[in-house]
Amino acid sequence: MKVRGAALISLQSFILTSFGPERYGEWLKALPEESRKIFNSKLSLDEWYPLHAGLHHPTEILCNMFYRGKPLGAWESGRYSADFGMNTLMKVFLKVSSVSFIVKKATAIITRYYEPCKVEVTEEEAFSTVVRISDFDEMTTIIEHRIAGYMERAVELTGGRDANVFIGPSLTKANLYSEFKVQWK
Repeated sequence: MKVRGAALISLQSFILTSFGPERYGEWLKALPEESRKIFNSKLSLDEWYPLHAGLHHPTEILCNMFYRGKPLGAWESGRYSADFGMNTLMKVFLKVSSVSFIVKKATAIITRYYEPCKVEVTEEEAFSTVVRISDFDEMTTIIEHRIAGYMERAVELTGGRDANVFIGPSLTKANLYSEFKVQWK
């Protein structure tokens, strides 16, 4: 599995912004060697990196260092990634689009960040959508929480209030897919 460099750059920025350069340095030292080599190099937005060395392990260490081992760190870094990826023109586009339209577009965004995988909207109602991810051979709880945080923040950026994302069946629990129920008001 591969992940786009944009996800790594947003993770790096999240740690620097949230915890400062000194704690970032501690995080960098705590990374496995392969991950540290990646983050010590010049990251490219469009380059592909190995999922585990590039995103899973670094996010897992973020959770261990700053969130008492809880996947909340992955969720928060996913939320940050949604903000990070939105430039001024995209924010204008988000304001004039419906939440359900953006959630549907999230399927295309996810497949641009993670390769290979299949993403589809399986249910759609007025204030909820179910997104299903399959063919994602190296899914982890950390990555699921990062994706859920991204979806939650994307809903908020489009004007959805009281956004919630629930992870149902999961590839990490031997299901054939991971399912994210996205709700808003």
